[in-house]
Amino acid sequence: YCKKFKGIGENLVKKRYFLISENGEYSIFDNFRLSFADKNRKNFKNALLAFDLDKTGDFKGIAKSKITGYVPKVLEEEVEIGKYNALDEDEKSNINDVKTFAMISEDAKEPNQEGKFVGESFLGILKADVDNLGRIFIEGIKSEISISKIASLSRMIDFFFTGWLQHKIKNDFPSVYTVFSGGDDLFLIGPFNQIIELALEINKHLKEYTQNSDIHLSCGIYFVKPKVPVYQMADGAEENLEKAKTADKNRISIFGRVMKWDRFEKMMRDKRIEELLSSDILANVQKYTLFDIADKADKASEGSSNARDLMWKPLLVYNLYRNVKKKDKKEKAKIISDFVKFIDRYKGDFVVPLSYYIYTTRRRK
Repeated sequence: YCKKFKGIGENLVKKRYFLISENGEYSIFDNFRLSFADKNRKNFKNALLAFDLDKTGDFKGIAKSKITGYVPKVLEEEVEIGKYNALDEDEKSNINDVKTFAMISEDAKEPNQEGKFVGESFLGILKADVDNLGRIFIEGIKSEISISKIASLSRMIDFFFTGWLQHKIKNDFPSVYTVFSGGDDLFLIGPFNQIIELALEINKHLKEYTQNSDIHLSCGIYFVKPKVPVYQMADGAEENLEKAKTADKNRISIFGRVMKWDRFEKMMRDKRIEELLSSDILANVQKYTLFDIADKADKASEGSSNARDLMWKPLLVYNLYRNVKKKDKKEKAKIISDFVKFIDRYKGDFVVPLSYYIYTTRRRK
């Protein structure tokens, strides 16, 4: 079974057509078999059904398949610049083959000024679906309800995930692997930083597409190393998705925090936060103390009577004054003031951009 599914998966990516007949390569059910073909159509005359896997090319008289999963392939230029040199041979694929999860996780690294790739090689596992879909169908078409209206609404929601999203991934997030995408939900695997950026884009464009505040998305993102089994990736992302839905939906669950999309977007799009956390103003080892400070600020806002929690501001100022790498007093005071402001505003949620920028700038020996 594993060998058969591996062969089918490889052919779905490499071949132009797939055929169902009585004498194909792969047995599927009863007497029916599956086979694949490129430009040569000599096997088509015996096919009961034939489908074209190329959704972008010209119509060749063969029905286009609705298989919509985009998968990233190894590019020649990526191999030439040594992007995957750190990987073992069994973790690599050949040029034009589907990237392994190890290669996808390496795509999270970015070259620095010296041309060295920096950052953590984590996979981001994203699961999301449209909230209250049954209610949308029941209450969204109140008058003159009909099968055609229900079908139209269903097709338009499906088109967002099978049409726009796959186009977006292929053009702007080419290292993201589509496990499934269609109907009203999706399951994606990609470099952790691309997955975070893609989640923001999906939420933004869904609002623009529907023009309806009652149609929104819940999302869970889980981070793993590439050797973790896929079923565990799925379980972790599903658990985070359930946390987002349990917390009143229209939210994202990430880095152990659950928050509204607007709050998440403000933090991740704030240029000053990016400047503070992605630069060498603080060494990474000093940034880790901010996790504890954000936790104390969170507990203090929830009514903690612990003296250390209530003293989070003076603790933060003291720590930053000792460790901020700036000699100019005014500049140093502005940096300290901004850190206090952001942690006071976002409390424990501040660990989200903090974790992101630590992972993207971390250097390995």
